[in-house]
Amino acid sequence: MVKFYDGTDNAETCVNLSRNTANELNIEDKVTVYFLDAVKLKQLQKHYDLIITTWFTAGNFYPENFPFENYNLFFKKIDLSKNEKFDTVFTFAYKILNANGEVLIGACYIDNENTRKKQELSYQKMGMTVITGAKDSFTATKERFWSQIFTEEKIYQCFKFVKPEKISFTQLDPYDYAMQVRIKK
Repeated sequence: MVKFYDGTDNAETCVNLSRNTANELNIEDKVTVYFLDAVKLKQLQKHYDLIITTWFTAGNFYPENFPFENYNLFFKKIDLSKNEKFDTVFTFAYKILNANGEVLIGACYIDNENTRKKQELSYQKMGMTVITGAKDSFTATKERFWSQIFTEEKIYQCFKFVKPEKISFTQLDPYDYAMQVRIKK
């Protein structure tokens, strides 16, 4: 039912894997995979009915010049009400939607203590050093991993250019860890 599919990734290994899979499934005429960071979506110069974020969460866009090496020395909460990478990606994604199109954010971590603790534990199990704490609306590691957490209100603020009734939320689990967000044009 899909006429064509374009995919992007900023990891060349993932792009090559996707291209090989499309060839193996004999659908390479329907699938184009670009080695492209999401902040450069303008380069595609196309319009879409549906844009889906999958592997990463929308919270993976950390601000330029974030001090991963010495963040915990600042002891100051970072204001993420304006996250330029997030804004660039999703503002443009919304602009390239066809009429009645939709941006589907596959998963956003929910801003609560339980989510923060789960993220910290997950990073620690992978051998990383967590540099954030309860005062932060994100979890980050010295190894440059980042997960921002959101409330529904934060999503509305990020998408100020969209009428609130065009944004919907679906819980993805029974313990308030993640939600899916749909933004309709």
